[in-house]
Amino acid sequence: LAGSRAAVGNLSIPANVTIDNTNGTGLKVLTGTTLTLAKTPVSPSGKQLFFNATAGLGTVVLNGKYAGADWFGTNTTPGTTDMTAAIQAAIIAVGGGVVSLGGDTYATTTTITGGTSGASLIGQGRNVTTIHKLSGAGDIITTPAAIRGYTIAHMDIKGAAGVGDCISFTADFGHIQLKDLILEVAAGSKGVNASAGNGIDAHLQDIRSTGGVIGFDFGSGGVSINGSTLIDCYSTLATTSGFNFSNGGASLINCSADTNAIGYTLGGQVSLMNCSAEGNTSRGFWVPG
Repeated sequence: LAGSRAAVGNLSIPANVTIDNTNGTGLKVLTGTTLTLAKTPVSPSGKQLFFNATAGLGTVVLNGKYAGADWFGTNTTPGTTDMTAAIQAAIIAVGGGVVSLGGDTYATTTTITGGTSGASLIGQGRNVTTIHKLSGAGDIITTPAAIRGYTIAHMDIKGAAGVGDCISFTADFGHIQLKDLILEVAAGSKGVNASAGNGIDAHLQDIRSTGGVIGFDFGSGGVSINGSTLIDCYSTLATTSGFNFSNGGASLINCSADTNAIGYTLGGQVSLMNCSAEGNTSRGFWVPG
């Protein structure tokens, strides 16, 4: 792709052709057309590959099921440049594949909606990759309805004042995995909100939630959520409850709730193993009557 930037219309590139942007200037996808790649392209980390390829413009389909978010937009000033459209375009392009975020802060201004079943949004690690929603009342990341299999891992997620929940599950979710996350929750919002619809089999591991009204909410909407497991999860400074499990069944292992209003609000069939509660202002463990 070296030289001037090529403009492409409706085009399918077969698996025996590799698009290599190492020394190139990328591809412009003409508005209203679709570029389909059978094989995952090559492009250095942080370098934009597809231009004019976000919502309402050109469309990219990556059958190799992998994309870097930076392929769809340049994170010119990390933490300030709005990367919402680039991240969303990458999610759409891979369908049920993997979207990788680099070791920067990705500013967003509207909700990121997760892809189809099997999709993953993966950073480079806590305190390395950050999604920071700068404004807007909507949640930071939400899953589509009836999704089966979705992973978010290895990053920090934080919201400015007035922003919604860090991660929210919509109705009828299943087989969700959240791992290695730091959640900085806006006042009045939740770290992980799974209360909106019935769900099964959510696996959360090594997640720290700070602030908001509830750190981990698996039941305040009165729905039934079964088969959830939380391992090494921590909530602090939540103004209502660190962990809320008022319905369904769940297992909490090696979890901690410190300096919340209530540490754990428990209902349904919930088992706790090696869980602790310290410095909570109202109760450490509460089973509503």
